[in-house]
Amino acid sequence: MRQFSAAALLLGALQPALAAPSPGEPELPRVIINFYAPGPGCGSTKAWVGVWPVDACNPYHADYKAWSHVEPTSGRDLAKVTFKAAEIGVGEFKAAFVCEDGRRQPWLVSETFNIDAAPPARTGQCLHRKNTFEPEWTFTPCEKLSETVCSFCHSQNSCEICNHCEQQCK
Repeated sequence: MRQFSAAALLLGALQPALAAPSPGEPELPRVIINFYAPGPGCGSTKAWVGVWPVDACNPYHADYKAWSHVEPTSGRDLAKVTFKAAEIGVGEFKAAFVCEDGRRQPWLVSETFNIDAAPPARTGQCLHRKNTFEPEWTFTPCEKLSETVCSFCHSQNSCEICNHCEQQCK
């Protein structure tokens, strides 16, 4: 494994250290990976990140669930890459950053993260993620939206959750 000055902070999906829904993404349509990699060491080849099931026998040579090219970061800025959760599916995964040199030697690997399935819908209730830091699923009665999820509609993120619930409750 290559040793470079690189670190990854994965946000947006389901674990605080890795993947929990982005604010305003109640059904987890995206997995957002923020990373810091000023010198990935790929030379003239491109760097990319792939997402593999955690139980793959040899994940870096197995078929990935999703992938995207990434650019090195500059300064102290983080960069981000976004995947559709539907591409990845439900289960446990790891993300690995590799060079497009045919060897798939990871130079940065995430912790295991989980994407869980939504529970069955309930009539008269909105199904959504509790919040970014507590990503478990929760139900809010439709008649209580104005005093709960919609009462804090002061930012775009909280309004998205409110709008999502209003759509479900129609």
